[in-house]
Order: sequence, then C-alpha cells, then structure tokens
Amino acid sequence: MFKGVGRGKVYFESYPHSWQDFLQSDSSRLDTWVLDRFKNLASKKQLPTHDKLLIFLHLLGVDNTGHAHKPNSK
Repeated sequence: MFKGVGRGKVYFESYPHSWQDFLQSDSSRLDTWVLDRFKNLASKKQLPTHDKLLIFLHLLGVDNTGHAHKPNSK
C-alpha cells in the first residue's frame, strides 16, 4: 500500500487483535477507538501539516456490521 514511502513517513496504530471478534454483536467499540485516537491526535496538533497528507481510517466495526447483518436488514 505504501510502496516507495520512506521510513518515518507512515504512522499507524491498531487496537488489539482480540477485539476483532467477528461474531460479537456490537463491534462499534472498534470504530469508537479509531475515531477517539484520531480526535486525540488532531486536538494535540500531532498531525503533519503539509500538502501531501493522506489520512486513512479503517472503520472495521461498520464494515463488520454490514457483512453480519446484510444490506437489507433493519
């Protein structure tokens, strides 16, 4: 995904793998964790401020819920 990107140019964090239980009924804590971490970085002004910044937030909880409950579910 980041082919050709130099060292120190990519920052990432992830919640524990044990949280990725695809059978759990509520996976919203995955997305809450991601959004809370992003808000924390932004509020502390720890995000780079240059014109070629790419921010990728993977909201696995929403993705997981969509697969589990199918598009036409309530």
